[in-house]
Amino acid sequence: MGDELRRIKNFEIDTDFSRVGVSTAGEVQNTLMLHGWPRDRNCWSSFIQASAKDRSIVSIDLPGYGQSTWKTEPAPGLEHIQQVSAVIEQVADALRLENVHVIGHDRGARFAHHLVSSNPDWIRHVTLVDIAPSFDVFRVMD
Repeated sequence: MGDELRRIKNFEIDTDFSRVGVSTAGEVQNTLMLHGWPRDRNCWSSFIQASAKDRSIVSIDLPGYGQSTWKTEPAPGLEHIQQVSAVIEQVADALRLENVHVIGHDRGARFAHHLVSSNPDWIRHVTLVDIAPSFDVFRVMD
C-alpha cells in the first residue's frame, strides 16, 4: 500500500468561484469522486488506496469544505448548485478529464446529478450514493 500512497498527488486548482483542493492517483484520471456533507475529499482515501492499482482517480473538496475556499459569498438555492457545478466543470477542464465515471455521495451526488443532467460531454457514467431530494424539490412537487 505504500507505493499507492506515494502516487497520490495533492494540489489546488483555481476556478472562477473557488480555489479547489484536489487529490489524484494515476496518470489518466477516469474516476471523479465528490464527497458528501460534512466531509471532504479525504473520505475517499481508503477507496483511492484500494483502487489505485486498477484505475486513476480524482477527488476534490467541494467549495467551502476541506482545502477549498469560496472567492465570493456563495449564491443560495439553485444558483448555488449551478456555481458548484461550474467549479467541478472547471476542475474537469483543467485536468482534461474525458470519459469519466463520476461518483457522488450525498451532497456530492446532488452536484453529480446536476452535472449529468446538464449533459457535459466528459461524463461517461455516474453513480449517485445516498442522494435525497432537497427542500426546493419538495416545495415544487405537486
